[in-house]
Amino acid sequence: MTTHFLPAGAFRDILKDIRDRSQYLKHLLELTNDEREGLIAQYAAEGYYTTFHHEVEKTVLGLAKETDNLWRVLDSFQSEPLIYTGEGTTEQVIALLTQMLNKHSSERRKIGS
Repeated sequence: MTTHFLPAGAFRDILKDIRDRSQYLKHLLELTNDEREGLIAQYAAEGYYTTFHHEVEKTVLGLAKETDNLWRVLDSFQSEPLIYTGEGTTEQVIALLTQMLNKHSSERRKIGS
């Protein structure tokens, strides 16, 4: 059975990464100078050598990349995606919509014949 419906989980994963990176950036920006130095020292003790500026830059670039990824996914669709908020699992709703579309398509073919 082929379908043109996409579970929202694909968006959820990208948005979760954007949210996590945003929270980390917010955390970084709220640190005092002493806390910044402590964080960098902690990273160095774990074998990860960086600077505060590099951590902020890396996080901002990651946000830009994930935002661009989400934009590309949404922009690639032929139509604007809908999100169903009613009852049923994603699989049940997709199966029902696909059946309805297939029935509609077969009825249109019968009428056109």
